[in-house]
Amino acid sequence: MGFREHILAQPMRLRSLIAGLRRANHPLRAPLPERRKLLLTGMGSSLFACYPAYLRLAREGTLVTLWETAELLHFALEAIDPETMVVAVSQSGETAEIRALLERLPPSQPVVGVTNHPESALGRRADVTLELGADRAPYASAQTFVNSVALLLALARRQALDSFLAAAEGAADALARALGDWFNGAEVTLEPGGHVVFLSRGPGLAAARQAALMFHEVAARGAAAMSAAAFRHGPLEMAGPGLQAVVLMPPGPTGSLVENLAVELERHRSRVIRVPAPPVDVDLALIVQIAAPQALACREALRVGREPGVFLQAESVTRTE
Repeated sequence: MGFREHILAQPMRLRSLIAGLRRANHPLRAPLPERRKLLLTGMGSSLFACYPAYLRLAREGTLVTLWETAELLHFALEAIDPETMVVAVSQSGETAEIRALLERLPPSQPVVGVTNHPESALGRRADVTLELGADRAPYASAQTFVNSVALLLALARRQALDSFLAAAEGAADALARALGDWFNGAEVTLEPGGHVVFLSRGPGLAAARQAALMFHEVAARGAAAMSAAAFRHGPLEMAGPGLQAVVLMPPGPTGSLVENLAVELERHRSRVIRVPAPPVDVDLALIVQIAAPQALACREALRVGREPGVFLQAESVTRTE
């Protein structure tokens, strides 16, 4: 299976995850360790995937924080106290930072592990292990990002889990259509040279950050990701013919604000590629929208003579901090 096929299999792997969550014996159907606070942590793609669940939990009044594991480990370990449940996310369950964090936690510290490898260090240490169910392939993150987003949102919305799963089924169908549109439809590509920025708001920021990461690791091309609001605070100075903005249009009230920025960038003669907000649950729209940057990253890799998704310098499991 090549990277393209790995990407196109995402709806199937997402539906498989949803089917597992419907089973009565799934860990999310059982009580979780009760703690007053929740801390979400991961590195790279795993960290970005936490953001939609973080927003949802915060909106509902949960005392929740979100930390890059490396920074948490060295600068804020005191944020974890006996009243904290740690939700650690790692595709491999073996990354250097996650292993170091687990070694520093007391045995009594409750840990929920989100991983594609339940036999890993994270899976063995966790009190509750939530398996991603993605294909095990040595590629840049694609399936694991989508399934991590969905699984963490299921954790955040577990009080109404069945209604969430119905919405997730709709998102899987919409993702399949979006992949068909972006990989088999009109071949939208980015121009060589210049600055590339991915913009969104709310949960869509997770997809924007994942998109920039994919451009780094799939196509070895620099790209930035930020909220459309933050872009106005200085980076707007880059607007002009040398800027290409991929705008993941957010559903909800900030959509018009982001559209205003897109129009302004076009007025400055920047190139703007809009990825429309799909008609799915607002928390899950980014799962559908990620199809566009995945296609763009693959095309950019082929343009510069790289095999999409295959690491040359980095590794699929980062074992050195």
